[in-house]
Amino acid sequence: MTATWKVNTPARKSPNTSFSSVVDSRPQFAEGTFIESKAVRYMIRSKIGESHYGVVLAVENERGNRLAIKIEWRDPNDVEPKLSVEIMLLRALRQSSFSPHFIDYIDRSSKPTFHMMVTSLVGLSLDRIAREKLLSHCSALKVMQQAHEAIREVHRIGYIHRDVRPSCFCIGLRSKKNLIYLVNFGNAAIYQKGRKLREPRNVVPMKGHLTYASLSSHNRKEQAPRDDYEMLIYTIVDLCNTLPWKSLKRSDEVRMRKEDIRTTNRAKFFDKLGVKAMSQLLDYLDGLSYFDAIDEDFIAKIINEAANEIGQHDIKSVLFDWEVAGEGALKGSTHSEPTSSAEALDNTSA
Repeated sequence: MTATWKVNTPARKSPNTSFSSVVDSRPQFAEGTFIESKAVRYMIRSKIGESHYGVVLAVENERGNRLAIKIEWRDPNDVEPKLSVEIMLLRALRQSSFSPHFIDYIDRSSKPTFHMMVTSLVGLSLDRIAREKLLSHCSALKVMQQAHEAIREVHRIGYIHRDVRPSCFCIGLRSKKNLIYLVNFGNAAIYQKGRKLREPRNVVPMKGHLTYASLSSHNRKEQAPRDDYEMLIYTIVDLCNTLPWKSLKRSDEVRMRKEDIRTTNRAKFFDKLGVKAMSQLLDYLDGLSYFDAIDEDFIAKIINEAANEIGQHDIKSVLFDWEVAGEGALKGSTHSEPTSSAEALDNTSA
């Protein structure tokens, strides 16, 4: 029997401050002003993303290096900040992996109204790019290949992402525009410590974004590595074909449409993505339990087979659409004000 360990979730504290007063006290982060950690002063160049949960800023340190600061507003309920999880995971990744698919953690600080994390700067999210124009199917499969490399490294250090979607992948800047970065680890969780798996709970809150959530998440079941890959399938399909349930808002309706593509409409769902190979991958994932390990080599093989199905026999040599079109073709993408993981501020679940 697989060894497990249990996580005790602390109870939320009752709010002691009105939400309006908290919002009123938040800084505006105007361009040209400064934000400081304990050791470094950063000049704000621009605000490149904002949501209910926080802000992403393009900044410059005292040496003139361009960086990103991710701001998370302090929760009135005094909940543990999601940035703590991100920082812990990014540090663990750098200690165990030389993978190029992750941003560099640089600095952190906490202020009366917010927590902040300083990282390296990356380019547009795939969500932003696909909103302008859907990706070609070759580009989408190359994204999938690099996304697999990134997700694999997260799993190898015992974590699961739990929120894989287009806005959690960004392209690199300048000479690194051929790289895909996996970002936004605010919903990540430890799945395995050493050889011990986290004991699955009977009922859990839904994690991640409704459109891309796995069936396990819809059914309020504990997520495992297989769920990150199910979400990756939905992400890749959405980037080049769009998802047929994307406009739906009710969880039960979205779940039913996801179940439907397992019995009918597969050819249309995986159109021009390698129907046979992608169907095989979906069946493989559906056959895994919470306790089953992912066969990393099998997934890599399936991605190559999908590429072969559509006539691309060397997916690594394919140029991304934005490499072919040139950087200027990407709206909002400039060297001075690149978009980082701004959409990653949408932390949909606690």
